[in-house]
Amino acid sequence: MLANARAVPLLFLGRWDEALHVVDEALALAPPPLYVAYLRLIAADIAHRRGQSELGGTLLRQITEFAVHTVGAAEAKAWLALLRLARALDEDDLDAADHIVGEHLATALDAWPPQETARLAVLGARVQRARRAAAPRNRRVQAETAERLADLARMLGSVRTSTPVLDAFRLTFRALTGSGGLPAWDAAAAAWRDLGNRHETAAVLAEAAAVALASNNRPGARSRLREARAIAADLGAAPLRARIDDLAARGRLTDAEGGTPDHAFGLTPRELDVLRLLAGGRTNQQIAAELFISANTVATHVTRILTKLGAASRTQAAAKARESGLLDGPP
Repeated sequence: MLANARAVPLLFLGRWDEALHVVDEALALAPPPLYVAYLRLIAADIAHRRGQSELGGTLLRQITEFAVHTVGAAEAKAWLALLRLARALDEDDLDAADHIVGEHLATALDAWPPQETARLAVLGARVQRARRAAAPRNRRVQAETAERLADLARMLGSVRTSTPVLDAFRLTFRALTGSGGLPAWDAAAAAWRDLGNRHETAAVLAEAAAVALASNNRPGARSRLREARAIAADLGAAPLRARIDDLAARGRLTDAEGGTPDHAFGLTPRELDVLRLLAGGRTNQQIAAELFISANTVATHVTRILTKLGAASRTQAAAKARESGLLDGPP
């Protein structure tokens, strides 16, 4: 019990090697199965955050075997469900992630501790956000996600306890589901930063950067990603670092600003990005969503592309780009 009480704060503070040392020392004492499960949950959570998929999967199977044959242990089972959900979300298995959310929505409020209930709300909101982004024109998905978000909001609203951690979860949920823009995201990041939870701080900063990119606020996106990347690198949080780097690459934040036209026809790197998506049949709205820019900015790029290529239409521009080998380079 004392080992668990020591290791959990170390986990959330990002002092993962210290937490694992406590876990290993406690497991060496051959504690009863319930305590073994809690200690393995800590190790599995750290393995997940570090991207150690094989180790994390082995630990989850061991904990699941314990949970299947154990009555009670609600807190351990809640943590296990949240780990399965986070793993499915990171693997982009959105159907499985949403199934886990729905599986536990009805019972979380009654059976789970408030902090785990709040974390379910935040992870569930991230799942719905990802589902919407993956199917922006699918009305069925849009309706399902709206209904799920309403259920999650009701669940979180029924948590009456107030602690700094629960308040940070509430602020994150509000940023994920509201229209407060960057101020809402910055408030959530500040709450996690004040708590010393570096991993969640970096995750929220990365989400804030995506919001900044969507409004063409490139300096805002760059500053938030810079802080998030430094935290993820220091923690050794490989999956989070990969998401941050992918966002930076898609937003062209790793390239020098100004877009010196050194490609054929004088196309800038950003115009080439737009051209590749245009040639793939994407609409301006779809291109905007993919590149985190506004539809108006896409329209401006398309106009410049047509002018530089001497094309009268999008179809003609795509054909000319293929003939000239402009689409042969890396995406």
